[in-house]
Amino acid sequence: MSFRRWIFTPLLAVAAFAATATGVASQQTGTVTGRIIDAATQQPLPGAQIVVVGTTLGTLTNQEGRFLIPNVPSGARQIRAVLLGYGQEVQDVNVPAGGTAVVDFELATSAIELEGLVVSTITGEAQRARELGTNVGKIDVSSDIEATAVQTVSNVLGGRTEGVIVGNTGGAAGAGTRIRIRGANSINLSNEPLVFVDGVQISTSTRALGVGGEDPSRLNDINPGDIESIDVIKGPAATGIYGTQAANGVILITTKRGQAGTTRWNAYAELGQTEDFTDYEGMFGSYTQLGDGTEPFFDPNTGSFNSTAWDRCPNRLAAEGDCTQDTFATFNTALDGRTTMYSTGNAQRYGLNVTGGNDRVTYYLSGEHYDETGVFDWNRNNRYNLRGNLNARITDNFDFSLSTGYVYSDLQLNSNDNSIF
Repeated sequence: MSFRRWIFTPLLAVAAFAATATGVASQQTGTVTGRIIDAATQQPLPGAQIVVVGTTLGTLTNQEGRFLIPNVPSGARQIRAVLLGYGQEVQDVNVPAGGTAVVDFELATSAIELEGLVVSTITGEAQRARELGTNVGKIDVSSDIEATAVQTVSNVLGGRTEGVIVGNTGGAAGAGTRIRIRGANSINLSNEPLVFVDGVQISTSTRALGVGGEDPSRLNDINPGDIESIDVIKGPAATGIYGTQAANGVILITTKRGQAGTTRWNAYAELGQTEDFTDYEGMFGSYTQLGDGTEPFFDPNTGSFNSTAWDRCPNRLAAEGDCTQDTFATFNTALDGRTTMYSTGNAQRYGLNVTGGNDRVTYYLSGEHYDETGVFDWNRNNRYNLRGNLNARITDNFDFSLSTGYVYSDLQLNSNDNSIF
């Protein structure tokens, strides 16, 4: 008997302690229950997530919209209700120790932003950007930069999406740009990306003769005011859709379409000047006298250099002892109004577009004239742009879409840079 009492006594003590601990725990926690319904229809919302804020406690509502969360720490708590397509709601509740707190929710529907689609202009296949397998940068031109004074499409691309570098080929009016997506891929092949405008591939560069490195860019012939958005496909995975020519990336340009409603007109004008404020250094020349030194450098009768009284004596000949540098002369062609090649350039832009339509037909029409003269009189860029986009729903099963554009560009570049001439 004594042996059995020695065995059962500790067991009874443990059981008593457990019962006491359970009673204490039940007094420190409580239960939260309630129901979640649609605020508009008053119907139950099954599958809603209920969470006790600041804890890992939570559950989902059943088919009747009811929920039950046990073992919630007593005291003031916050209960959050979340369901896809509805706005989340948080309520404060006081959980009694050993008791039950009731909290009901009425959730209102809320619009959610769906993941954008990327439509391949070649295959016509629509894919989510997440499923495309490559990085796509999107520039919403109509809302992001419509109010800014951008002059070319290259200005739109520069600095507005990561991985895209836009560099000018020169400073003359109408000079083109070089576009690099994630750097250069080849040392002897073209590194320019493919460019599509409303699904039609365009040429981005044109080789010019005798103007050095300042090549024109056909991409800048497009009126930036006609662009709705630009998608930049950066990864080499674009070759799976567009072929090996897309190894340098792809730029997809979508122009504006008509919007149903009252006809809306938009006119704009832009004027400006271009000046060269560079402080050029003068050019020096050294001369040796042939006469008594009193004769002028320029013959007053002919206005040309007086070669009978003076002769040029460059440093090389002076170092070899072939001549003596008797005097020096300086000349700055940028400051001499008789011989300077610089002038004040000007730029002007005028445009007009209209959009409108109804639930059956929508249209967008635009026209623009851009004229720029650089700091050289013969450096000019004269361009006309016309565009018309039409969408029509002929029947419930037949839609018609027309996109057309016309560009006239007259560009005059001067010989400069590394020109062999």
